[in-house]
Amino acid sequence: MHVLKVTYCWGHWNLLILCNMGKSFNNNYSPCMILLDSLIISEPLKAEPTIRRFMKDLYHTQGKMASSRSIGSIPLLLPKVPQQRDGEECGVFTLYYIYLFLKSAPATFSFTSYP
Repeated sequence: MHVLKVTYCWGHWNLLILCNMGKSFNNNYSPCMILLDSLIISEPLKAEPTIRRFMKDLYHTQGKMASSRSIGSIPLLLPKVPQQRDGEECGVFTLYYIYLFLKSAPATFSFTSYP
């Protein structure tokens, strides 16, 4: 199962894709997070603590207990994506990333097929 989450942080939109939610933490199809950011100079990893708190809350609301250590072990991937030319196009790029993902997303994400 994949979950798309559009995030707005520090005046900037990006897309967080949660892959293989509900899978165990110990196989090739384990959970991972993919952050698509059209303004890499915005330092997307600044949002990592907030993303990890969100993940812990998500597991908790689903009645699943996940330790901070297991949440911390979920990889946060930052693939290279098309970049915007100014500070005002991030919303358009986020919608474009959603479109591309929905158009060609695999049913299950595997680290062996990660580009």
